[in-house]
Amino acid sequence: MKRFVFFIFLCLSSYCYGQNEEQKTENTTVKPGYYLVTNAFSKQENVIEWKETLSDLGFEPLTFVNPENGLTYVYIAYETNDFMLRDMLIAARELPLLKETWIKQIK
Repeated sequence: MKRFVFFIFLCLSSYCYGQNEEQKTENTTVKPGYYLVTNAFSKQENVIEWKETLSDLGFEPLTFVNPENGLTYVYIAYETNDFMLRDMLIAARELPLLKETWIKQIK
């Protein structure tokens, strides 16, 4: 069952990235929208290590710095509407390392 959920999650993730090709690069400015965030860090070495972990799991993690708190957020999907991310959030939380994943809205 977990492999099926992971497969569905990767398919949805690929769909979201296909819809938002410009999100394949690191964000220097934060675009308004919804981000499927897996973690947030104050130290850059933790960001790098976490991104490598996600990459090893088959994700294409990206980051942005939240100007409100200075934290670097690591995310695995972006949409302008949170509807598409809801199913991905449920699937992500099925994976042990992603149980605390959340949707972050940037206005």
